Amino acid sequence: MKLDSLRVVRTMTAVTLAFTGLAAIVSAADAAKTAQAAVINLNSKNYKAWTATRDLALVEFYAPWCSYCQAMAPGYESAAAELKDDGIALAKVDCTKESEICEMHNIEGYPTLKVIDNGVFAAYNGTRQQNSIVEYMRKRKLPAVEEVTSKTFDKFTNSGHIVVVGFFGEKSAELETLKTVANELRDEYTFGYTTDKTLAAKQGVAFPGLAIYKGFDTHKDEFEATTNVSLLRASVRSSSVPLMGELSAQTFVTYARAGIPIGLVFYDSAESRKELESELLSLATRYRRWVSMALVDANVYRKHAKSINLKEKWPAFAIQDINKQFKYIHPQDKPLTKDTVGDFVADFFNDKLAPDYKTQVIFGPNDGGVYDLVASKFKEVVFDKSKDVLI
Repeated sequence: MKLDSLRVVRTMTAVTLAFTGLAAIVSAADAAKTAQAAVINLNSKNYKAWTATRDLALVEFYAPWCSYCQAMAPGYESAAAELKDDGIALAKVDCTKESEICEMHNIEGYPTLKVIDNGVFAAYNGTRQQNSIVEYMRKRKLPAVEEVTSKTFDKFTNSGHIVVVGFFGEKSAELETLKTVANELRDEYTFGYTTDKTLAAKQGVAFPGLAIYKGFDTHKDEFEATTNVSLLRASVRSSSVPLMGELSAQTFVTYARAGIPIGLVFYDSAESRKELESELLSLATRYRRWVSMALVDANVYRKHAKSINLKEKWPAFAIQDINKQFKYIHPQDKPLTKDTVGDFVADFFNDKLAPDYKTQVIFGPNDGGVYDLVASKFKEVVFDKSKDVLI
């Protein structure tokens, strides 16, 4: 009897475990089904109406054959289920079926994620893991600009690498401009504002005015309040890089990310570096919204100097516009002084400089039936409105 009882117990235990395992499988399947149901499939029929009514949403543009899309799918589905209670929707577009939608958004690789924020599409700058998607989207739901008081000011200005604070009225045009830029750059910088004039005076900032707090060089940059979005954007980006900092392989990405042309000041000795920094610092401060002046060791980065057409004659100065892929060379037969470099940067700012190209030299006459076209003459010849040109 005892043996039979033991057998029964063992049998019942096995049955229990089997049902438990089955229940777990069913539960997991149900969870996956629920998560999958949380992701909206967009197509030509529902895309326009659905996206137009979203305050905040995330859309994945994918291809079924893409291994990266397949790897991301479970986490994306789980994130959709988790964010449902936050009122944040996640959707996806199959670009193999909905090519017109994907072409409209210039989708060039898979998966591509885009945020819908009050009807406007913006890049998703988080990672593809579930937790990151949830955290990123919840943060996007918060106001892009936080109101700051005298009690929260110190904590707020130390809450990020670059913190932008506007000192102006509650219903001012300057605040609306700040909100516009903040919505655009919120993934890179922290934005806030205060209406407290006493706090502005304590911080030594004009009211209305703007201050950018950071953990390097000047620690605080001050600018006049503006309603010009481009000017405010340039102010914020220019403050993200050190004033007359050292450009190297390690710091290059910081300068490139700022999106501002870089003024490359090449030196070949410690003494030369010190002299150039002293001579050009005020100039770098004056034009920092439009050119990020940076010191470069010519002994280490000789190849880069050569790649932008500089001769091995130091010191030297050039402006490199990474976005447009243009470079402008300061005449190397002129000394680098505050005045000569200042005139050069001013001409660049006023669009008076011609980009420098690697170009061939044409020997002999060049006025026959077929013109030998070289880089230095390209604009002059090709865009001559008095002629039709076949290249």
